[in-house]
Amino acid sequence: MSLSDLLALSGVPGLSAGVKILTSTYQGIENVKLYKEQCRDMSGRCVSLMVALRDSSQGLEGSKALEIADEIELIIVNIHRKVKEWASWPHVKSFLQQKEIKEGIVRLSRDIDAAMMKFSIQINMEMTRSQMESKAIQERDKAEIREVLQVIVKSTDDMKALMNMQSSVDFRPVEQMMQSLQTELMDPYLQPKEEEVFKAGLWELHEKTSKLPPLTDLTGQVTLSSHNTVAKGSFNDIYQGQWLDREPVALRLPRTLANNPEAQQRLQREVSIWRELNHPNVVPLYGVIYMDEDLYSVSPWMDNGTAIAYLKKFPSADRIKLLIDAATGLEYLHTRGIVHGDLRGCGQGMTSSQSINPRWFAPELLQNAPVSTHSDVWSFGMVCLELLSGDVPYSNITRDIAVLRELDNGKLPEHPGRGKASQGLSDQMWTLMQTCWQKRPESRPSIASLKSELLEIKNRVISNGTDSKPSLSKRWTRFTSTRNDNRPSTGNNDRRPSTASSVMTTMSSMSSQRVPPAPSLEHRKQDELSPLVSSPNRGFFQKHVEPVYPRKNSTSSCNSSSSSNPVVNIDFDSSWSAPSPTSPRSDSRIRFGTDSPRLEPPAVSSSLPVNPGSHFQQIERSQSYDVSSTARSVRSSNSSVHITGPLREAVSDPRIIVNTQNGIIISGTLEGLVDRLITNFNLRSDVEYRDVLLTACADFTTPEDLFTVLSRRFYEADSKVDEHPEDRVAIQYNIFMVITHWISHQHLHIDYQLLWQMRNFCETAIRTKSSTTMVNKASDLLALVVGRAKIENSTPSILVPGRKLLQASQIKPKDLAIALTLLEGDKYKILVPSDYIAQLRRHAGYNNVEGVYTTNNKIILWVKDSILHFDSAQDRASVLKFFIHTAMECRKLRNFSSLVAIATALHSTPIERLRLTKAELTPQMQVKLDGLEDIINPNGNHRAYREALNEAINPEEKDYCIPWLAVHLKELHLVLQRYPTTLPGSDGKPLINFQRYVKFMAQVKESIHYKPPNLERYRQQGQLDYLENQLRNLQLSDNPDEELMTRSNKYEAQETVDYRTRKPQLRTLGFKTS
Repeated sequence: MSLSDLLALSGVPGLSAGVKILTSTYQGIENVKLYKEQCRDMSGRCVSLMVALRDSSQGLEGSKALEIADEIELIIVNIHRKVKEWASWPHVKSFLQQKEIKEGIVRLSRDIDAAMMKFSIQINMEMTRSQMESKAIQERDKAEIREVLQVIVKSTDDMKALMNMQSSVDFRPVEQMMQSLQTELMDPYLQPKEEEVFKAGLWELHEKTSKLPPLTDLTGQVTLSSHNTVAKGSFNDIYQGQWLDREPVALRLPRTLANNPEAQQRLQREVSIWRELNHPNVVPLYGVIYMDEDLYSVSPWMDNGTAIAYLKKFPSADRIKLLIDAATGLEYLHTRGIVHGDLRGCGQGMTSSQSINPRWFAPELLQNAPVSTHSDVWSFGMVCLELLSGDVPYSNITRDIAVLRELDNGKLPEHPGRGKASQGLSDQMWTLMQTCWQKRPESRPSIASLKSELLEIKNRVISNGTDSKPSLSKRWTRFTSTRNDNRPSTGNNDRRPSTASSVMTTMSSMSSQRVPPAPSLEHRKQDELSPLVSSPNRGFFQKHVEPVYPRKNSTSSCNSSSSSNPVVNIDFDSSWSAPSPTSPRSDSRIRFGTDSPRLEPPAVSSSLPVNPGSHFQQIERSQSYDVSSTARSVRSSNSSVHITGPLREAVSDPRIIVNTQNGIIISGTLEGLVDRLITNFNLRSDVEYRDVLLTACADFTTPEDLFTVLSRRFYEADSKVDEHPEDRVAIQYNIFMVITHWISHQHLHIDYQLLWQMRNFCETAIRTKSSTTMVNKASDLLALVVGRAKIENSTPSILVPGRKLLQASQIKPKDLAIALTLLEGDKYKILVPSDYIAQLRRHAGYNNVEGVYTTNNKIILWVKDSILHFDSAQDRASVLKFFIHTAMECRKLRNFSSLVAIATALHSTPIERLRLTKAELTPQMQVKLDGLEDIINPNGNHRAYREALNEAINPEEKDYCIPWLAVHLKELHLVLQRYPTTLPGSDGKPLINFQRYVKFMAQVKESIHYKPPNLERYRQQGQLDYLENQLRNLQLSDNPDEELMTRSNKYEAQETVDYRTRKPQLRTLGFKTS
């Protein structure tokens, strides 16, 4: 039915209103971008419905016909409303919301079908013709989608709008666009011009975001450069191809997968996992492609081939350095639960376990044991032998089957001779390799410890002067400001020597580079790890903030050659009032042995101001990106991090310097690190760098000072008239994105001073920027700042209003364990990495680690006070037994923080000396009490605690617990001790040692990655209210045990008398005792 048929109904009673609305709908359809034909078809069905009503209404009662007409009119109104909405959408939104349009059409079509069935309107349609028309409509819609896709890809404005869209969990516009382009490229009937446009668009999105397309299947995107193999391995054929006609790639065809659909599916799943990995020592996999019935994996093309091929080409290369790189890559895989399974110097990457070569595999695999991290370590030892000797393992045996017999008999490879010492095969290296070949898999070292040993061997070679490689300064690469160099290359310019995914063949840069030696760790006294180290003079659940007073008439300006910013006065509403001052930070922290070196440098004053953008001159950058200028780096006058010596020099250095090694940031000046943060913000490879810098800056500067540098760089961009306007805008846009990231992620700490600076910055930008886009960006950012301030100001109530407290008689050990887990979980889950730095470096002011310790200390005090509350030994024993059961329940809930608190209290001096009280316990209960003592025993690096930590019933539970924080902070402390704060630059001047913070954050993720158990269903049941009420009135004094010891001495004397008069035995026999 057409519009002319519709107009013929205009005079029919009851249908005129519907005709008028539907006429307007037909006009609106012309502006719909997608599914236009389906919208016309849907409207045509409404016309058919009205024609059928007109033809069948003869003989119907008037009211019945009007009822049917009203139903049809309601459907028409809904169609008109949706068409009008869709017509108002621009191309990009229509494309990204096409699923919503499609679903809307389906729902409205169902309404039309329901109306037909409800009123039994028989419409004689030509079903076959309708189906054919619907299919033709779908094809036209498909062409319409492709047309819109081409419009978006060809339009610079549309692509910019797409890039500027904010992503969320449910809405990822860039990934959605990339997936649509991938899907279209899979169509074998795609026209050449359309294919060219779609490939260009997909490449542009990949270039600008450094993201791989979301679909693993790259069919249609990769073309073979030649049908001839460029390399043949034992199990794979390697071809060269082009991805999106722009980047050379390696196509690997595993022969074992030929015409094996199950094996092909397994490989595709493995590739999907592998392509999510991101490490400079692990060759990335882009995906897979299907050619005929064969499945190829796609990876970057490596000009230097495998590690063995590279060493044949460059025999003087640093072989130990290659092994360190390989160990680093393998460590990355193992920390993510991935076993490589086929390590070889000439490794061809991912293959099935049946294809593993016996020269490299572990003996337990002969017994059909699965590959494991232990078998990887065995293979790594063989790789060490292969690279250092230049020959495959068991090179004296020709046939692989003979190697199997030797392996089964327990025979290890022979030493290749002293002649290989010049290649790095020293006695120490041979000993290390033999530790990898222990027969029992569990006896082999971890890859992390092997890497540490390799670093020590490397450093020993350097310190002995036997390293003939160029000097350190000449071998460290400079970070350059050119756009092509900023992006990690995967093309011909990348000097990684492999075409496969083996970690042995991934060397991002083949220039030999020394690893800075780690400072030696002298013998230290046992660290004191009891939670009883917090200062007692703090109120429970008190909100602690640093005193920050925004200056009146504060100036936010940038002194430059051409412009300055106006004075801006900020009026804060109630949520922005200056926090109340608090007492200086107490000595609450983990205490280390007196002979341990202090981490923090001595305090010095700073004369530089804190207000954003003031007193800074413009930095002139030269081509070398190693810039000397008159710019002064910022340090706050009220900084809580006081630095001196080399670190202060590195932070104050105005030059823009960043040293990289194999694509990893090693060191730099503060200006250089911030420059990297800005210029590489959109690169996927720098996501980890961004979080590390924004977290760890508290160790060498302050977040406020770092933000001041960002603010200054924002306004300096306006004065750089010699740069292209788009480049200046790009810098400012990236700074907006950096700040947005900073505010949006709760794991990045922001205090009130920093929030005030951010708000000042946003309001200044809104007032001074003339670009509507920039003003909108600043406004959006200001809204985020205000939202974050409200979050920071929110304080949970201590008790639920109006709730009646439970009595002690109503609380069972499990109830108390639940309450303790909720309470300590709330404290633990707000911890962020910057809290750990502040605690370990003893920064002034409050941090959330102190909140954890304060809560834990109150629990300890409460347990002891509860036991010593009763005069009778029997009553005290009952309370003691109650807390033992509670500790057992805490262990079941994996609340080790409360478990340790209770164990510490039960084995404290005031309780331990009450021998008669403990004698009231049954033998079984005494065993449990002794078990609690084992948990807090520090022997064997807290072996009992670590075993309990790893005893989760289900693997899913292992990541859910509340850990004993002090033990894990000790591990973080050792990282900071091992890596110095600065490293020497090429000119001898100190640079910030960024690897110190990369290692620190890696240890945080490894040691303190847990989440509190989810017990939210119990929060409103009263257990938590009871516990908070018990703890609220407890006061932590300077000597909390003093008053408790007085009571304990009294009870001990009483128990001594009772013991001598044998009162317990008399009571047991039924005698009355006074």
